[in-house]
Amino acid sequence: GINAEYGDGLNEHLDVYYPTVAGEYMVILFLPGLDGDIPVVAYADVMSNIASHGIIVVGITTFPSLPDDDIAVEFEKVNAWCLQYLTTYIQRYSSGVYADDKNHTVLMGHSAGCKMVVKFLIGGCSNIKGAILLNPVDGSDPWGFIDDYVITVGKYVNYTTPTLILGAGLGSVSRHFLFPPCAPQGKNFPRFYNAFHCPKWSLNATVWGHADFLDPYWLDVASIACTSNEQPGASFDNFRLWVSGLINAWMAGVIGGDCSQLKYVVDSSLYPTGIQKVDIQTDLSCGSCPIGGCAQS
Repeated sequence: GINAEYGDGLNEHLDVYYPTVAGEYMVILFLPGLDGDIPVVAYADVMSNIASHGIIVVGITTFPSLPDDDIAVEFEKVNAWCLQYLTTYIQRYSSGVYADDKNHTVLMGHSAGCKMVVKFLIGGCSNIKGAILLNPVDGSDPWGFIDDYVITVGKYVNYTTPTLILGAGLGSVSRHFLFPPCAPQGKNFPRFYNAFHCPKWSLNATVWGHADFLDPYWLDVASIACTSNEQPGASFDNFRLWVSGLINAWMAGVIGGDCSQLKYVVDSSLYPTGIQKVDIQTDLSCGSCPIGGCAQS
């Protein structure tokens, strides 16, 4: 990836993962957990796997001191920077690689980073065509000291865009009596799914944890507070490969327009070995072959 820190008018630290073969590629803007405070490098395995299948991923690490609303604004600024500079920046390192960010950009987040994805879209669609939420968590913190929710239970958000949600069932399980769950019940992925319009997909990986998306070192650190899959023989490498494969298939199907790829999202018989007990929920009542787009209501 490119370490594009504070360059060309950019105020945030970016890590960019990109294909090495010449071509024009879809773009994902990714905000990590803790509203972007977790370093993007903690997700390097998933990001690299996504890029290897022909998608540019721009990961954003924010300043820890920024309030939530300011992070949402910075997210928008990064998107604007990408529209103007991303292709030029990548071509410093890999000529012939173009970012099709005007037509094929998706926002993605993990944990509280997902809240910033929703805040972005509540404020306006811009060029965004879809959203991917990895075990989203609403509210400012799992203890509930500071209320700052983007979802109101019983109400829909004010926008419509295709959304893939990947939940982790163990996220709502406390690791230790001193720590609350990393994705508490009532604040986690069902809260988001119920607030979104069609089309939407929710996959609950019931035996996997909130931090199992992270690379091994970072997973070990996060496991102090977050419950992980502790089943004998559980392969975290396979889980991360499955996550990146789902994202690639969904992007190809919805944003790329090849609906045949969506079977790899919703047909669990096609999942790799060791990925079991996934509860799948969808709302495709607005069309079985949805295409990328975003509109405010």
